[in-house]
Amino acid sequence: MTYFKLISAQALSAMALLVSSPLAWAQEAATTLFVQGQVTAESTQHGQRDLAKADPVFNSDRVNTHDDGRAQLRFSDGGLVSLMPDTLFTVEEYFYEDDEEGTLVFGLLKGGLRTMTGTIGSNKHEQYELKTPVATLGIRGTEYVAVLNPPNTLRVHVGRGKVVLTNDHGTLEIPEGHNGIVVQGQAPALGDEPPTFASITDNFLDEPAERHFSDPLTAEDLLDFPELSLDSLPEPAMIEPDDPLVPEDPFGPEDPFEPEDPYAWIPEGYELRDPNEYDFNEDVCVMEGDLFACPIE
Repeated sequence: MTYFKLISAQALSAMALLVSSPLAWAQEAATTLFVQGQVTAESTQHGQRDLAKADPVFNSDRVNTHDDGRAQLRFSDGGLVSLMPDTLFTVEEYFYEDDEEGTLVFGLLKGGLRTMTGTIGSNKHEQYELKTPVATLGIRGTEYVAVLNPPNTLRVHVGRGKVVLTNDHGTLEIPEGHNGIVVQGQAPALGDEPPTFASITDNFLDEPAERHFSDPLTAEDLLDFPELSLDSLPEPAMIEPDDPLVPEDPFGPEDPFEPEDPYAWIPEGYELRDPNEYDFNEDVCVMEGDLFACPIE
């Protein structure tokens, strides 16, 4: 039941609704919260266009972040999606009316995404699908990372809730805090290695990207979604030390990892600014990756 074969009953129902209502295809599904580099959207109804901050993304759009682009989208049901460079992401079917009515089918053709699901994923998880060339992902939770790298291999990390991976060879439920892997032609399996979620700030074009995953989310992870805070997230599920699913520490007990200060680039007397509320002024502000800081007012 791969990207090209699996069509659920829910998807068929949503498709019938969309065909019967031409306005549904023109529905604005999301708005861009942040865009960096070259990011384009394309659909039969709206043609091809460059995306900038606050631009609409429509039902049936295909979003391409190209080699140097990155985008963050907020969907009308409150869901958040962050796309890493060199990603092809599609809004195949999207319908949201209220807390009781909604259907969502995304596609990931290449690259990777991080998402925190909205109302559809929380209240109607059976109506939520992420399709890829190697497996279809369903959810029982709200936060996960999915990356196709290489193109025939899907890696998933579940931050909160559960994820279900399905293809022609089997079905696997991945619990909170664990990783999954699907290689084309094979059944989904639990994995020790998390996905690599690359960003512009990882020197994506020059050297291997650092890993971006965490459970629970750390302050650095929340840079993708500046409107969220650690206080808004629930406590992580506790895992017993002898749980066989717990991956080994890649750094070893004698090589502890000390994370670098992600805000060391901010000069004294400057403060971070929310890109949703402030425009970047290149004369007085400084930028690092997706973020910018300006003098304290």
